[in-house]
Amino acid sequence: RQGNAPRAVELLEEGLSLFEEVGDRRNAALAALNLADALRDSDELTQAGVYYRDALVEFGDVGDRALIAEGLQGLGSLLVRAGEFERAATLFGAASTLKSKEEPSSGEASAEIASPAADLEAIRGALSEDAFTAAWEAGRILSLEAAVQAALGSAVPS
Repeated sequence: RQGNAPRAVELLEEGLSLFEEVGDRRNAALAALNLADALRDSDELTQAGVYYRDALVEFGDVGDRALIAEGLQGLGSLLVRAGEFERAATLFGAASTLKSKEEPSSGEASAEIASPAADLEAIRGALSEDAFTAAWEAGRILSLEAAVQAALGSAVPS
């Protein structure tokens, strides 16, 4: 986040490896999520998709709503870059529902959950208002498990 994406990727890969080595699944998933963000910002979209999915599987297994929302937003951003605007709107809609149901004092969410403002602007520019609303609402009504499954089934550009 300080502008040195290659170094960030290197350090996050090292951290992920160490967390996996000691069997710390939650922190490995957090490292995977952060690694996915760094790869996405470096336009390594296919690799980013792999790490977002890995993180979502783990967070889905433990039901961590805040971090699932972050992963859904990350995959939504990848879909925006791929021109899959309706699917992206669905994931952002699901993330918004998960965030709205968070416990304010949980402390589980990263302090730097990425703002989807630019992605939402791109989606709104690409879709009609009716199409955006339909996709967003389709995401908002998904259960936690269905939102994770929708994300895991999302195509990511190669």
